[in-house]
Amino acid sequence: TIIKGYLWLLQNGKEGKLNKKQENTLDVAMENADRMTNLVNDMLNISRMERGKIDFNIEKINIYEEVSKIVENLQIKAKELGIFLKITSKKENNFAFADKNKLNEMLTNLIGNSFKFTKKGGISINLKNEDGYVKISITDTGAGVALEDQEKLFKKFERLDSSYQTVAETGGTGLGLYITKQYAEKMGGDIGMTSEGVGSGSTFWFT
Repeated sequence: TIIKGYLWLLQNGKEGKLNKKQENTLDVAMENADRMTNLVNDMLNISRMERGKIDFNIEKINIYEEVSKIVENLQIKAKELGIFLKITSKKENNFAFADKNKLNEMLTNLIGNSFKFTKKGGISINLKNEDGYVKISITDTGAGVALEDQEKLFKKFERLDSSYQTVAETGGTGLGLYITKQYAEKMGGDIGMTSEGVGSGSTFWFT
């Protein structure tokens, strides 16, 4: 917080006018300060989960309505990236028992991953009632995942050094997917993904 506070002062000209190169340097510093904050928060969440300290407020909710709100909130980011983000299934009553906040975090995490790895095309979200569950699928036209890397997904601290990691040129620890898996399972559902390999896009799903 202290680091970000001083960076904010510099970015907003409180310590004098900066040139373009200095502004760009500060942007990188702020981005990495945010990344560090997210990493610490993820590690705290994992610690709480593994000690059984995370509470779930399970209630009957209309999953379609909740997903629609999240997709609407993320449209600005999609437009900024020049890709589409849409729900492809028809509006219907997809009721299920879940924690609204955890659902929001799971879906935001998975769509966020697709944002990182999709340079053109976009992201489609499909919902359907299946065997007593609501299944949410997030399909992108992005980098895809090499077949040999797919078994590493959803494991704690697993980083992919080929397709999913290098093509996106982004950091990461794999904690987000691990947390999403824990949430899905603790709410009585399941999670998985499919990809035909590098360059073929990916589909992540959970119930």
